[in-house]
Amino acid sequence: MEEATGGRNQGIVIIPRHQRNPKTQRILYNMRIFTRNRIAFVGMLIVVGYAVIAILDWIYPQYLGVKSDSTLGSFVSTYGGLRAFAYQTAPGFSNGWQYLLGGTEYNVPVLPLMMAAIKTDLFFATVVVLGAALLGTIYGAFSGFMGGGVDEIMMRIADIFLSVPTLVFAILIWIILGANFTNLVLALVLVMWPFYARIARSSALFLRHMNYIEASTALGSGRLRNLLIHVIPNLTSPILVRFTMDLGNAVTILATLFFLGLYYRPTLLAPPEIGEMISIAATSGYVFTGQWWSYMFPGLFLLLFAVGANLFGDGIRDILDPRLRF
Repeated sequence: MEEATGGRNQGIVIIPRHQRNPKTQRILYNMRIFTRNRIAFVGMLIVVGYAVIAILDWIYPQYLGVKSDSTLGSFVSTYGGLRAFAYQTAPGFSNGWQYLLGGTEYNVPVLPLMMAAIKTDLFFATVVVLGAALLGTIYGAFSGFMGGGVDEIMMRIADIFLSVPTLVFAILIWIILGANFTNLVLALVLVMWPFYARIARSSALFLRHMNYIEASTALGSGRLRNLLIHVIPNLTSPILVRFTMDLGNAVTILATLFFLGLYYRPTLLAPPEIGEMISIAATSGYVFTGQWWSYMFPGLFLLLFAVGANLFGDGIRDILDPRLRF
């Protein structure tokens, strides 16, 4: 249908809804479902905002006010001269935007230090959750698709991992393997994968009896091919929801380990971390001297990301769950 607007070659072409591209219709429909949940939309904005901060710091750390990189040493060398103040700088506008949220140890400004710390936390959380999701999904899908005794044995192994408290088990594995960053990632992957295995197994138990699986088998497709081609790709919906929510959990666990002093940076050349900022404020006695900003704002910064990740996961579930689409 075409509507003229004053000239032979001018006009507005109105494409009927039934003639639109199906992919475009599906994308627009999913966007309407997601934005309908305003709280989830706010969670998405929070997660995306943190990701933009991390990427910008990775590409151009000079926007934080440091010369070449965003390591803790660069912040100390850049802002350490402000130690002339008798006390840590209080929040305000008098010392520039960097000190909007006050200063912390060595009078390093809290705001740019937090923005630099999210790069460490978000990179760590992404690596951990991605590793756990891949391992758990493959393990659980294979267990559920095979069924029988194989499924029983594999799930009892997963139950052993689930029976121990997450943080305690992570610390135990980390101490056994050695206290370094790589082993910390491996320890948390070993702790978190059973949750993904449970989700993948329950979906695989349902999918293996679907008609298209039976048709594929009748055409000569083997079990491994059915698992890789037809089962695992259909597990992405619940796994993606769990993945988004676990980003906040992984960041919280890393901050907890830093706060408890179970992990510490080897040199000042390492980037800052949120849990370490809170730990420094606590061990330096700032809690009792009235300098509340040195631990309050990093704690709220961490809490905001954890809440945003969980709200974002709720929004993704609304899109992917057919029961919640109408």
